[in-house]
Amino acid sequence: MIFYIKEHKNMIYVIGDSHSGLFNGYEGSIRDNIIQPQYGYDYKLENTKFIPLHNKGQNKFNSFNKNFTSIRTGANTAYNMITKVNLVDEIVKEYNIDKKKDQIVFCYGEIDCRAHVGVQEDSGKQLTEIISEITNRYFKFVNRYKDKGYNVIVWGVIPGGSSTVGAHPSYAKPEDRNRVSQLMNELFYKRCNELNIEFISIWEDLIKIGNYYHYFIDSIHLSYSACKELIQTKFKHYINE
Repeated sequence: MIFYIKEHKNMIYVIGDSHSGLFNGYEGSIRDNIIQPQYGYDYKLENTKFIPLHNKGQNKFNSFNKNFTSIRTGANTAYNMITKVNLVDEIVKEYNIDKKKDQIVFCYGEIDCRAHVGVQEDSGKQLTEIISEITNRYFKFVNRYKDKGYNVIVWGVIPGGSSTVGAHPSYAKPEDRNRVSQLMNELFYKRCNELNIEFISIWEDLIKIGNYYHYFIDSIHLSYSACKELIQTKFKHYINE
């Protein structure tokens, strides 16, 4: 397992589920090169020292974009991130994220659309009620770091890929998941405006294309190579040339 902490000013730290790997800058076609090892399971940091926890069969750390550091917390939902504050507090501390120079991008919600929402609907809840509850819980988590003085950005949920892995039967089709992600992004955007937090998304850019699956590196995750220009445009105010 290869690891290093980049020494570069104005870093954008993307903390999220496996979709955070989109930002590591890998421009090839091998899925494993975008799935970062999981903080707190595969490794941890102590006083910036790398501590391996599990190292059998794990993916290498890849970091090809000098502006971004991808940190995967696991297959977490936006709904449950409020229960992961101790983990994220440790990440923020050990990566020495600077309140003045750095940005924190939180990247969660796709798993909610693919799995969590359908389960909640099975219990009798309405979709709008479920998305509202997810938003309330997620932004209680997100705003915690804004209140601490960090520069926080929320990354919008991406459109659904072709995979049915882990999908609730009601949301096996990507077009059905896209109805959910559209509503979720609308509420995320609204809450960001209320809290003066930046919301960045490429959902609409991809949806407008129609058949957007060539933007994916596999059936779930987007490809940095395909999305590079979109990312550079959306984050142009934070990227160091």
